[in-house]
Amino acid sequence: MEPRDVAELVMDRVANYCENNSGDSPLECLTDHSPDQLDVFVDAYLDEEEDNELNEAIENSDNFWDEVKKEYESLWKETMSPKVGGSLGDELQLLYENIVQNDELDDASKARRLQAYDEVLDKFADAIKRALQNKKPLSGDDLDYWYKKIGDTVFGVKIMAIMRKVFQFYPRSTLELTGLFRIFHDCFQFYPRSTCTASSRSSG
Repeated sequence: MEPRDVAELVMDRVANYCENNSGDSPLECLTDHSPDQLDVFVDAYLDEEEDNELNEAIENSDNFWDEVKKEYESLWKETMSPKVGGSLGDELQLLYENIVQNDELDDASKARRLQAYDEVLDKFADAIKRALQNKKPLSGDDLDYWYKKIGDTVFGVKIMAIMRKVFQFYPRSTLELTGLFRIFHDCFQFYPRSTCTASSRSSG
């Protein structure tokens, strides 16, 4: 097997497991199967013959395993991207609904909170755009600031927990993080002010 063959085999089985058998969400499961953990779980997704073939290839080459990891990382990012984008939209939608469906808030309070939610998302989008333009990721402190800001605005924390989990892997390099920021950026670009909640507002 070539490194790409190994990576594709493992990625296909990881994706199938995360979609159909994992007790976690697909996004959480894929995050647990990040490239930096490949050496920990790879054996679980190969049968005995495949595992022996991999070990033999590693023994006979100084860089075979490095190439497998590189190929797996590329495939993992391709698989993760739509999951992160979809999850972001879902979570922003839930945060919007936390405001709209809160029976403890009167209409005026809901309107004020929705306005504040729009404003904080606009500012977060601007920060992401600057990160993309400068090709420099937001720092951990910057991300924590925005997670807290969004959570304080809506009194919800689920999006922050998921985003923190994803970013546990991505801060490893500027290009990796910039790639993830582009997912967020595209989401904000598609739904200008109300971001990923535009459709629900028009139907509500």
